[in-house]
Amino acid sequence: MQWLPSPPTDNIYKLLAVFGLWLIAGALTLFSIFSYLDYRSQKETREESYHSQTERMVNSFTKRIRALEEGTPELHKIADLPDTFNNDITFLKNSLAMQEKNLSKYKQRKRDNLDTFMDYLLVHETEFYIFVGLYATLTSLCTVIGFSRWFQKIQKPSEVLNELDIRIKEASLLKLKIEISQLQPMSKTIEQLFELHFNKPIPEPSPPRKACS
Repeated sequence: MQWLPSPPTDNIYKLLAVFGLWLIAGALTLFSIFSYLDYRSQKETREESYHSQTERMVNSFTKRIRALEEGTPELHKIADLPDTFNNDITFLKNSLAMQEKNLSKYKQRKRDNLDTFMDYLLVHETEFYIFVGLYATLTSLCTVIGFSRWFQKIQKPSEVLNELDIRIKEASLLKLKIEISQLQPMSKTIEQLFELHFNKPIPEPSPPRKACS
C-alpha cells in the first residue's frame, strides 16, 4: 500500500528544464554586463590617457612661454615642434588656450554600483571563478537532464499513446463497418470493402456494344 502520493514527475522535469533556461538567461545577462563594463573601461582608459596627454601639453606650453618671456629661449623647448613654432610666443599662447579648453571639458565620472561590483570581483577573483564554474555546471545539468528526462518520461510515451489511440480508433471503425456490412446485401458489402481497400468506388460496368448490321 502506498502511503505517500507519487511525486509529480512531469512538473519536476519541466521545472528542472525551465530552471536551466533561466540560468542560461542569467548567464547571458552577466555576459552582457561584463561586455558593457569592458567597453566602458576601455573608453575611460582612452579618455584618461588623452586627459593626461593634454595636461602634459599644457605644462609644456606654460613652461616654454615663461622661458620666452623671461628671456631664456634655450630652456623648455617642446621636442615635437620646430624652432619656428618654439620661438613663436603667439602660436604657443594660442595652442595653450586650445589645450586648456580641451582640459576643461574633461569630467571624471562618478562611481556607481557597477564600479563597486567590479572592485568586489577584483578582490574575490578566485571565488568568482569558482562561482562561474559551478554556475556553468549547474546550468548544463539542469537543462540537459530536465529536457532529456522530460522527453523520455513524458513526451515519448505520450506520442506512443496517441499513435496507439489512433490505431484503436481505426480498428474500431473497421469493425463497425464489418458489422454494418453483415446487415446489408452481399453486393453492398463487396462495394464497401472495395472502397475501404482502394479508397474509390467500384467502377460501373460499361454497357454492351451493339453489333453492327
